[in-house]
Amino acid sequence: LDLVLISPNAKPPVCKIMDYGKYRYQAEKKQKEARKKQKQIEIKEIKLSTQIAQNDINYKVKHAIEFLESGKHVRFKVFLKQRELGIPQAGMDTLHKVAAMLEDIAIAEKEPKLEGKYLNVLYVPKKKDKH
Repeated sequence: LDLVLISPNAKPPVCKIMDYGKYRYQAEKKQKEARKKQKQIEIKEIKLSTQIAQNDINYKVKHAIEFLESGKHVRFKVFLKQRELGIPQAGMDTLHKVAAMLEDIAIAEKEPKLEGKYLNVLYVPKKKDKH
């Protein structure tokens, strides 16, 4: 048996006489159980360009809708080439077209953001009512 410090921040500190190996084993077991119950978020990424045709946008949005319905998050990335980096409005227009198509099924977490050569926006599925 060992003297184990249970809560060091309490006044006075709390100690117990117990088998330390067994205590540590049970604590690890609780942590493993907590990890099993965690929900893993999966993010799917769809790349677009500023020169993309409308039917190609429709096709990629159709796949995004399938991903969102299965509970996954979807990140749209618009790749900006050389001169487009100076004026990213063309990429924003592409993302606004996508946003209009996804407005009833998903919510954009934040406004589109320029990161390096990409404009990024992350969509998460809307919560479903349980009525």
